[in-house]
Amino acid sequence: MRAKQKTILILALALILSLALATGYVLARYTVTWEKGFGLHIYPKKDSYVLTVGELLNGKWNAETQHIVFGLTADHADKVEDVEALHVGNEAADLVYLYYVESTRTAYVLAKKEIVFHEDSSGMFQNLSTVQSITFDNLTTAKVTDMESMFQGCTALTMLDLCIFDTSSAVNMQKMFASCTSLTTVFADRSFVTESVTNSTDMFLEAYVLEGGKGTRVYPVGETTTTQPLDKINAWPDGMDGKAGYFTDKSQMIFFRSNLLRPEGMGQTYTVNGTSAWFTLANGLDSLTVSKEKISYSVSYFIDSGGVWEEVPEKAESKIVAGGLYSVIPHTVAPITVSGDTFDRIKVVATAVGVDKPLEAVFEFDYSPMTISYTLVDNVICMKVYTADLEGSFAFTWKNGILPDASDPNGILQAADPAAKKLIAPLNAYTVYEFCFVISDVDLFNTVKADPEAQMPLTVSVEKTP
Repeated sequence: MRAKQKTILILALALILSLALATGYVLARYTVTWEKGFGLHIYPKKDSYVLTVGELLNGKWNAETQHIVFGLTADHADKVEDVEALHVGNEAADLVYLYYVESTRTAYVLAKKEIVFHEDSSGMFQNLSTVQSITFDNLTTAKVTDMESMFQGCTALTMLDLCIFDTSSAVNMQKMFASCTSLTTVFADRSFVTESVTNSTDMFLEAYVLEGGKGTRVYPVGETTTTQPLDKINAWPDGMDGKAGYFTDKSQMIFFRSNLLRPEGMGQTYTVNGTSAWFTLANGLDSLTVSKEKISYSVSYFIDSGGVWEEVPEKAESKIVAGGLYSVIPHTVAPITVSGDTFDRIKVVATAVGVDKPLEAVFEFDYSPMTISYTLVDNVICMKVYTADLEGSFAFTWKNGILPDASDPNGILQAADPAAKKLIAPLNAYTVYEFCFVISDVDLFNTVKADPEAQMPLTVSVEKTP
């Protein structure tokens, strides 16, 4: 009888083990499971050592993961073929897929049914310092009671859209957004409630740049101390029902963003190597969060004139970006020439209808107004000059031992006076000119030949005359 009982016990344990293997998978410190009639769960496995989210990204995906997406497989059909399926149910509809795109550094958690976050979702994304965005397109948080440190230490996050979050069951939000030092915007609506929350200590600690949709900030601009509440008091869409808050009501927003331009007052300067810079303007925060209305906007350009910004009206542009579809419009900016003077420090301001704060940036150009290249053939220096956007009179000078060559494709050096070692000639913009000089001095020729790249620019110089 004992042997029979032992056999039944072994079979039962084997069945339990097989069911456990078939119905669970460790996702960070969370196990994804399927509960029939309810959906997918992600819950912590507390009875043994489990992975942290960071360890999972380092092992399963990539330590440099920048984006995480919780979504429906129907929305990402191209990402569920030939990838690892997590068997959390007996039917194909119950599968969860993990997928990682190396080129975009994006990790996907996809399911055909709703993903349900477990009651204890504390620390779920804690200290993911490389993750810049987390997209929640397919989940429910209605059962979650513990959200402590959920996003704490996500120092690269700039925006969170939590409109899908239902926090009616939450009781713990301690340090939920603490040390999110780059987080500027949290979208939320009336479903983000805190009536049942009993612990929200330091919920917004060190969220230095977080600002509500109507301007309520956790910390004053540039400060690391604040007298504002750091607990749940302001965990509310700013201005909704007349209350101050650190969140933003997305339904009231006209989205308008840029890859380089930032809200007015942030004081960011971009150094540009070359003759031009580019930036984009878009009507959405991403391809899923777009303005439903068309947006009219203007782009203004300013030059730094003695430390004072002066607008250049003739450079102003007026544009319209369509609504309802993610649209990105590129713009190019280059040094501006006014009355013959070229300004290498340019400020660009984009202002859209309905946007409270215009976007602006300062571009500092490090560029050569023309391109000069040299070649040495026998004892002849051939110099090519590309004038770029410059035109007017240019002065050529050369040293003793250098003579203008008879080969003169442009017919400019024919007027040169070899004795004066100088020529002033008119050149057109965006034109390539070729000038040839004979090296008559043997010692100079040997010097140039030994190191032509270093010596040639010292031999013949070209400067634009006033």
